[in-house]
Amino acid sequence: MTIKDRLKEYRDLCPEIDSLDAELDLWTEQLNNCMPSAMRSKEIDYKDNTGDIAAMIESRQLEIDAKRRKLYQENRILSGLIDDLPRTQRTIMRNRYLVGRPWKMIAAKIGYSLSRTYSLHDKAIELLENKVRSSQ
Repeated sequence: MTIKDRLKEYRDLCPEIDSLDAELDLWTEQLNNCMPSAMRSKEIDYKDNTGDIAAMIESRQLEIDAKRRKLYQENRILSGLIDDLPRTQRTIMRNRYLVGRPWKMIAAKIGYSLSRTYSLHDKAIELLENKVRSSQ
């Protein structure tokens, strides 16, 4: 996997985690709506789906936790690689992949044209690829 693929995958992890969090919130809300009736009866109604919802919440929470661990681990690795880039390239890479800013905003931030920003990005990718290759 190339460094660019890793950076794109990293960038896609944040929205994926947000989506799983939103789904988890829906499951939790559904569980909360089921719980009062089960608690009032003082008996567990095995016909309700409270247990299924709780199992789904636990499963999704484990999935979210695993993806968050991957995100944090990849953040440490990628941040370490990016830290060694020249200042402008470091700014481009952080803003594009770690923060997720659009190209036009990055170009405005560093004060370069969009085409020059792309060029500096490509050079940064090349430097990162060389660094990864030399460390293997």
